[in-house]
Amino acid sequence: MARLLDWPLGLGISRVEPIAGPLAIGAQSADRATLGGFVQTITSPFGFWTFQASLHPVQARLERRMEGWLTAMHGGANATRLTWSHTGQNVPFDDAGYPALSAQTWSNGQRFGEGTLWRPSLPVIDAPALAENATLLTLPASEWGQRLGMGDYFGFGPLHFGVYKITETFAGGKYRFWPPLRKAVTTGDFVTLEPVLAVRLVGMTGLSGRAKVPGYREGAQLTLIEVPDYHVRLYFTE
Repeated sequence: MARLLDWPLGLGISRVEPIAGPLAIGAQSADRATLGGFVQTITSPFGFWTFQASLHPVQARLERRMEGWLTAMHGGANATRLTWSHTGQNVPFDDAGYPALSAQTWSNGQRFGEGTLWRPSLPVIDAPALAENATLLTLPASEWGQRLGMGDYFGFGPLHFGVYKITETFAGGKYRFWPPLRKAVTTGDFVTLEPVLAVRLVGMTGLSGRAKVPGYREGAQLTLIEVPDYHVRLYFTE
């Protein structure tokens, strides 16, 4: 069985560029037009998050941790957990109605063992029950539940692998999102603005970047594709 790895603590992402997203049926079928010249295009339930992620330069201990992690990824055979806030795509604190809070040391002035700071996170909201493949979500007015807009990302927990982007908003805290819900949600779950996505390298070409010198790497770039929740539970359990 394949393995599900943790993202190295302190390994930052400087840029994310989506290279695939929602699919459509008939979008390139002009040769199948009706007599009136109309081509019907409909949405498809298929499609995975696929993107390029540029990493911050790393050196010393963190460089070793990253190299070990990349080796453990085995060119796409294994997957890793990616907290979406690491990509810089999360909802800002002020947009969610909270004062902006920066990364901080602990009360004794110390950092984590890897030298990184801890950062606060936004509160979670109790989730309504939703069936797998749902594309609509209604949230209460409490916390940030009715402050989201098109392009914002959210997810569910606990133990839910999936990142969802809002594509339409309605009155009363109702949102349409993509992709369709990867896993059914129960009333014991919660909605979070820091979702976790399982991703793997796109084959042996999924890693590129500037030449590495001993103890230092600059500009590494990963091409990653989503591993949906149901695949994680079937195949990435070692």
